[in-house]
Amino acid sequence: MKTSLITFVLIQISLVVFSQNTNQVFVGGGFLGLDSPNNHGYRIAVGYAKYLKNDRIKYSARLSGLKWKVNNWSEVIGGELVDVRKRTFIDLDVSFAPIKYKGSFLRFGAGPTLMYKNDYKVNYVKTTLEFDTKTKLNYFKYVSHEAARETKLNLGLNTMACIEISINSKFSVMSDFSILFIDQGLIPFVNTYFVYKF
Repeated sequence: MKTSLITFVLIQISLVVFSQNTNQVFVGGGFLGLDSPNNHGYRIAVGYAKYLKNDRIKYSARLSGLKWKVNNWSEVIGGELVDVRKRTFIDLDVSFAPIKYKGSFLRFGAGPTLMYKNDYKVNYVKTTLEFDTKTKLNYFKYVSHEAARETKLNLGLNTMACIEISINSKFSVMSDFSILFIDQGLIPFVNTYFVYKF
């Protein structure tokens, strides 16, 4: 699978480099699924694209990332003990628009995605049950915790469906839903971008 994805990337790059069609830059972000305990996160993204064949075919490259901090243990210890989730994505894809109307498109596409994962997750918190003589209530006192850092580089396949709505000849708004197939499972994305054509 990895050999096929690398071959796809090389072919895509050569087609983009030697074509002279419309270009596009875009910036935006969206929502993506994460594994537990957070289950979701938000990323920002920038990208470049080139149109071919009367704008029906589009080659895209995108860089995106997130840094997501969640305090999952505040109710247990009454203080800060933060999980940090980091993701960096490099996407290359080709999409085709079967429907085109006055500069707006419905596109479907796919391509390889390189994902770098860097997580710091608290796995276990040790507490003792104490008694507060002032409030006459029991509370959990923090003693120690166990945490682990996980880093991993993955190559996967990204599939997407996209709606691009033209504002004028230079600007448009683009929204897509995509699913990344990777060895950890499926990662869903919902994104919105502001687009400039030149």
